Amino acid sequence: MGKLHLNSGAIQDFDIQEVTEPSGHIVAHVKIDTDRDVVKYRVSTDDRHPKLTDIVNKLQNGLQTAKNSDADFQISEYCERNYIFVTYPNSESEQYTGSRIEI
Repeated sequence: MGKLHLNSGAIQDFDIQEVTEPSGHIVAHVKIDTDRDVVKYRVSTDDRHPKLTDIVNKLQNGLQTAKNSDADFQISEYCERNYIFVTYPNSESEQYTGSRIEI
């Protein structure tokens, strides 16, 4: 089973939902359950990634690959700028506009 390096736990399950905020802005809520913790992120579009569907699909594929194998899925946070950096099981890295949210 792959690991989420943010808290170094084995990925047990994950859920990604597109959510419409009160402002009308549509974002993705990414919840990752590991054997150690549960984390949740709010991810939105930006100039680098203008299509939320593409972001969601890539996150789902990467998390599913990590869950079903020994591959790693890594998240690093840059809180001051509301960025998260995701390194996928194939070693590809992406920067998304996102931040951790309380569960």
